[in-house]
Amino acid sequence: MCSALKTSPDSSDNTIGETSAEIGQFPKRATMGFKDTAYDRRFERFEVVDYVVIHAKSGTDPLRSIITDIGLGGLQLRSKSALDQGETCELHIGRGDQDPLIIQAEVRYCREDPTAGMFSSGFRFLPTTHEQRAAIAEFVHSVFLRQADQMADAPGA
Repeated sequence: MCSALKTSPDSSDNTIGETSAEIGQFPKRATMGFKDTAYDRRFERFEVVDYVVIHAKSGTDPLRSIITDIGLGGLQLRSKSALDQGETCELHIGRGDQDPLIIQAEVRYCREDPTAGMFSSGFRFLPTTHEQRAAIAEFVHSVFLRQADQMADAPGA
């Protein structure tokens, strides 16, 4: 079920011809003992705790999960069940009083965290229309604004 993430320099997550490490975009962060893939990403990720329901194309029951970080290209989540690498899923992301954001995404990796009894899975968004790309960008922007507000309200800010 869970398998390793492809991290070669020619990975489809990095199509701009240079790795993020070469241009120095991303700070080093905790990786839970796994290989840090932040340097292979095309887009910045923002830490977040939001709810998502995963509808796998394989027809399994919907899986409730928690998003831990998100960016324009994809997201990472934690779930109690493993997901198959390469599987296409429909993600229903909660947005408070609004209708959920529904996004098609591909499972890029799934790793077990035995200390937490959870699985960490990475997804790549698969938008097919301009409207879908715009909805993803709007949601990621709202996450960024929430973080900026929290930082501004923090003591000593």
